[in-house]
Amino acid sequence: TFSPVSSSHGFMTEQVDHLEVGAEREWAGQIVTEVRAFRQTVDDQLVTLFGVGLPGAVASQAHYFVASAGDVDATGWGVGVSRTTSAGSRASIDYTNVQSTWVRLSPDADVLAVVAAAALRGYDERVDDLTASVESTLPVTETRVFVIYKINSRFADGGAATARAGA
Repeated sequence: TFSPVSSSHGFMTEQVDHLEVGAEREWAGQIVTEVRAFRQTVDDQLVTLFGVGLPGAVASQAHYFVASAGDVDATGWGVGVSRTTSAGSRASIDYTNVQSTWVRLSPDADVLAVVAAAALRGYDERVDDLTASVESTLPVTETRVFVIYKINSRFADGGAATARAGA
């Protein structure tokens, strides 16, 4: 179950405007390279809080809270390379760089400052993201296997006052 982190604001609707331009090129050996650039504007960026207890509320592992982190404008670019093998497996690596500016503080800022300070921004930030993945299908059972490893400079630790690098 879930509920709003602030009963005075209730649920807010996140609105995202996203514009992206990209190009892909397939090379010999089934290697595909890609480049892209994007711009994104988000009003009331949603934050999901797991394992957070609000003052006066009963804590439950099956319950989580939803809040607004505020409004953000972001621009970025990315590059990637992938390869499909003759056996049907696909491996890829992707790097994305984002520059974001938080343009309005969250209406839930007072509550978030107490229960999840790392979710609050209010400044310009740079995000670096490196994602590697392997996808394959096991022949006899047709079972799909997907493995992903992600390193991102802005993962948030629920107990920390600021975001930290992590995977």
